[in-house]
Amino acid sequence: MLKIFVLITLVAYTSASQGFVFSRGITDMSKNVASIAPSIFNNLTFSDSYQSSVIIYDGIVQVNYTVTNFTFKNFNVQSNHVAVSISNNGWMSLTLSNFSFNLYYNYNETGFNVNKSGQAISTITQSKFIINIYIYYFDGGTAAIIDDTNITFTTGACSTIAPGLSKSIITKTNDAIANYLELPQFLGTLPNVMSTYLSEYLENNQYSIYLKDTLLYMDSHLMNNITSTPDYVSYPINGTILPTNNEKPTTLNMPTDLPLRVPSVYANESQVIISKYTLQTYFNAFNQEYPFSNITSLPSAMPNILMTTSGYFPEIYNAYGAANMSFISQIPNTPQIFIMTGSVVLRTNITMELNVLVNGVYTNVVNYWFNSEYQCGIQIGSGIVSGNCMKPKVLSLGVLSGGNLANVFSLKRFTSDLLQMTFLLGETSYFFPLIPLNYPANSTYQALKTTYNPNYVAISFLVNYP
Repeated sequence: MLKIFVLITLVAYTSASQGFVFSRGITDMSKNVASIAPSIFNNLTFSDSYQSSVIIYDGIVQVNYTVTNFTFKNFNVQSNHVAVSISNNGWMSLTLSNFSFNLYYNYNETGFNVNKSGQAISTITQSKFIINIYIYYFDGGTAAIIDDTNITFTTGACSTIAPGLSKSIITKTNDAIANYLELPQFLGTLPNVMSTYLSEYLENNQYSIYLKDTLLYMDSHLMNNITSTPDYVSYPINGTILPTNNEKPTTLNMPTDLPLRVPSVYANESQVIISKYTLQTYFNAFNQEYPFSNITSLPSAMPNILMTTSGYFPEIYNAYGAANMSFISQIPNTPQIFIMTGSVVLRTNITMELNVLVNGVYTNVVNYWFNSEYQCGIQIGSGIVSGNCMKPKVLSLGVLSGGNLANVFSLKRFTSDLLQMTFLLGETSYFFPLIPLNYPANSTYQALKTTYNPNYVAISFLVNYP
């Protein structure tokens, strides 16, 4: 089995279609696995229909004692007792030391004037567990396998809570459980259970993308096998950011030449490589979640010259007085994305409705469209990759209706000021996806280099764990 998976391990610089690559430096990778191991193992639960019967003495009475239906749960793993090493062929060796878990089981004791049955809990502590894991691409998804030919389990201390059982029976039960945990049956069951559990965990472990007050997800399934070297481990994943209806875009094509690594400053640095495709899917999801935006109040820092004779729209003031206004914006098409030297440039076509409150009802008075552009530099902080958006400008504008109340000049002036105020107030977080990298809280980051390519943007960094 080991040889088969080694043969299909990729070592190429690029691979098949993928939209997003997370290339972790080997130190980062090892510490990350150690940091998330507790949350993975602490939720592990599995059962074994094992049954054992022995004839023993409860005091001076000979009894038949049977234990059945083992259930393992409440695993307690501490990250500072997790050691990780990764081989060049992609296998990960995981050593868990000084961990504990509970073993729930049924017991039955019968003999002369003795008939006891019930449930007991044994707590196993100070144990050691060594396994080799391989995470791989399988049938359009992500799976894991554990090498069942090379697994080590060392049992520590065992204590049992079993109301109704004598101390001598409990002592013998502890010995029996310790022996069971070293049987081939248990060591054979554990890899299969954990392989299934880890595969399910990986399938459900997706990046959360926050868009205003909506939670989106990035399809994080592997698109090919992981590339492992002495310095880094690269994960090529799908990278499609999905709207809440999980409908994938049909007009966007995933890139076929996204690199698994860009030239490094340090051999063991970490990198995030985001394709133009992934950015396009974000804005596709944005348009589906927020096809319209109703603006009922302007930024407080905006000049108070909206509804006056010397303001943006004196004709509207002359017709309606100092009435309240609202604005409805719509982005009819996914923004165009251009990755230039030093920034990501987005160009959007937006239609706007200007409405005036007349007799308690907002009435449409002007409709227009405009093309705008803004730039985003990519940055990492607090474990999140984000865009520092800046330099908004109106490229062109046209009046659709109501030209007698607002001309191109006044509309362009108003729109430019509105964009500038929005950016100055920092209300641009939804202009670029916020991609959390799921590092532990209080980690710190050193940005090394940002690479801008027409088809992707990559940020290289070092991370220090708390």
